[in-house]
Amino acid sequence: MQKIKYVVFDVGGVLVNWKIGLSATAESLGTTKDDLKIFLKKYIDDLELGNIPDDDFWKAAIAHYKGSAEYYDLGNIWVQNLKRIESGWGLARKLHEKGVTLAIFTNNWLGVMEHVIKNNPDFSYFSFIFDSSQEKVKKPDKEAYKLVEDRLGATPSELLFIDDSEENIAAARDQGWNTVMYRGDLEKANSLVLELVGLSGIEPETSAM
Repeated sequence: MQKIKYVVFDVGGVLVNWKIGLSATAESLGTTKDDLKIFLKKYIDDLELGNIPDDDFWKAAIAHYKGSAEYYDLGNIWVQNLKRIESGWGLARKLHEKGVTLAIFTNNWLGVMEHVIKNNPDFSYFSFIFDSSQEKVKKPDKEAYKLVEDRLGATPSELLFIDDSEENIAAARDQGWNTVMYRGDLEKANSLVLELVGLSGIEPETSAM
């Protein structure tokens, strides 16, 4: 197998738990997490491609649920409840310490990554950030993976991708990338990543702020 040169991390579900933010905003709107998730599906592509600001979504949500919250309060609740997934950060820290080049490859909304970076200084571990709302292309679109390859100057076999979405992982595999599904036994997933980059036997430490 060709040596892996870049380890590419998703954000939501790997480094940050976005579902806590979903629950908190749903509560403020007087609805359930599952119902808000269904409503969000109508807007998700435009949000993640940067076609609309998140303010437009929160205004639509307030109108739909006949809520009394201010749209900017909902946006703040969302981002303030994006909690760290420490197993993912521990893995990133260990890879960074060992000299592995790291990248972010995320489907995200305009402005959200700026907030996450501000509140997590260990984003300095990552040398490259590919944000769908800035790049105007998103996973699992083949063009999104090609953009990462071209920008990094890497062949597919030189890339290792970590994501919690089966659809995004399948698209990466179709592109020829190495992949690790980040779901379930995260300790096992971390060990597999370290093995694939030639660092087996090294246990990631839990990252601390």
